[in-house]
Amino acid sequence: MSIDELREQASSQEFLEDALEPEPAPPYRERRFLGLTAFQRFILSLLLFFVTCLVGSFFLLVTQRVVFPFVN
Repeated sequence: MSIDELREQASSQEFLEDALEPEPAPPYRERRFLGLTAFQRFILSLLLFFVTCLVGSFFLLVTQRVVFPFVN
């Protein structure tokens, strides 16, 4: 192959079309934890927080570390 043939091949329309063709982007995959949306995860964490507070308060009442003032 001579240099002239390489120049002709490089300047041809087919070469330019192949070179400028962008690669297709991979499809967007939404990441989900346990198959939940962000709002569902927020509600779940909020409920877990409330349950933890409730169980902790109950434990403090049972062990008499905290006493209601109206209970004598």
